[in-house]
Amino acid sequence: MESRKPGMIAFLYVSVAALFMLITGYRLFAGGMFVDGVTYSAIAHNLAHGIGSFWEPYLSATLYPQFHEHPPLAFALQALCFKIFGDSFLIERFYSLAIITVTGYLIVLIWKELSGEKKSGWIPLLFWILFPLVSWAAAANLLDNTLTVFTTLAILQIPKNSSLNKPVYLILGGFAIFAGLLTKGPFALFPWVLPFLWEFTKPAFRLKKVLINTLILVASTLIPLVLLMTFSAQAHNSLQTYWMKQVAGSLGGVETVSGRQYILGVLASQLIVPLLVAAFTLLIFRNRGDKSSFHNYRKISVILMITGLCAVVPVMISMKQRSFYILDSMPVFALMIAIPVWAFLREPITRLHNYSPASKPLKYTALLVLVLSLTAPVYFARFNKRDQKTLSMIHEISTVVPAGSTIRIKPSLYTGWSLHSYFARYSGISLDPSDNPAVLYYLAPDSSLQGDNIATQWNPVRQSNGFTLFKK
Repeated sequence: MESRKPGMIAFLYVSVAALFMLITGYRLFAGGMFVDGVTYSAIAHNLAHGIGSFWEPYLSATLYPQFHEHPPLAFALQALCFKIFGDSFLIERFYSLAIITVTGYLIVLIWKELSGEKKSGWIPLLFWILFPLVSWAAAANLLDNTLTVFTTLAILQIPKNSSLNKPVYLILGGFAIFAGLLTKGPFALFPWVLPFLWEFTKPAFRLKKVLINTLILVASTLIPLVLLMTFSAQAHNSLQTYWMKQVAGSLGGVETVSGRQYILGVLASQLIVPLLVAAFTLLIFRNRGDKSSFHNYRKISVILMITGLCAVVPVMISMKQRSFYILDSMPVFALMIAIPVWAFLREPITRLHNYSPASKPLKYTALLVLVLSLTAPVYFARFNKRDQKTLSMIHEISTVVPAGSTIRIKPSLYTGWSLHSYFARYSGISLDPSDNPAVLYYLAPDSSLQGDNIATQWNPVRQSNGFTLFKK
């Protein structure tokens, strides 16, 4: 019986991975992408080709020739993928998939620290992928995906230090938070609360131990940052510009929501599906589980809840809020929900792990499920029509206009941010609404050509999907 366990456990892990791919794949492998994700991939692609630098990322000649809206680490990591694997639009997709896989593995490692076993790590993974934000963000190439790797890595170090009493884990955790700061700024800081909270899992609260552990974690975060900004003028200028534009700017009047409580509504909406699945599971197995076993894990569940809220509540300081600002809290909330399910149903889950009447058919089924989960999304991605007309137009225009050129556009098109990013990502072309005499090409929507003096004076050279390209 013992030899059959890995077959069932592997099947459960593969099933969770397959479910994630089926939820995400049709968006992940489509050509169109959320505008922020296209912007980040364009910046990383430029960096891979020597356009811009680590501390001065570059989008285009006319929009963000120096991009300081975010710290640069995630761009550099994705640029490395472009350098190694080429320029295909699939590179940023596989980067996102790799980042999600690393985060999932870290969740399993945290679960091992919490539960003492690894084989049931599929439970928190299942609840994690049930958060709608996780599958959406994976296909959107967000910086928050990379940030989540670093914050989850930092969280892992706190229980490891607690069980092994080795400060090196706190140092590693602090450095992971530092990397998070270089990815998405202050959003990375919430794991700082864990040394204090984790002390409540001990028989007696040790204030001196809490202060020492917190000091090590915070110092390991801030010392590399201070050294970097002290000895690198480029780093200082880049991070200072980011701080003034994004952090201080968001506190000084930028509003994207009508109320500060918006982000709490986002969290509530994300929790609905996982909590319903957990409640339904507990209801079905209420007579088979051992409710008393949860008493040993109640503190951990509460600590995880508070840690997750520490990632969410500070967002309310600013009126500039987006749903994905709380993505890095999702692993914590997944672990929080998984704890009572596993604790109540530990015996039935153990029986499930042991159940494998025929290991070979189970392995073949797992392999089939995995293949289908990888191939089906690729097939269905062709039906995802997001921005397909725009992409088709850009690819056609790029056959006429040389890479690195600038195209004049109508001023009304300038705020079409995805247009800038798509042109930058796939052709290295910049878009300029001004009357620049050096520019040889002009792009205008067909719907606005009537009465357009430039269109009557320049020669049309290509028409595609509602746009016409003219040449001087």
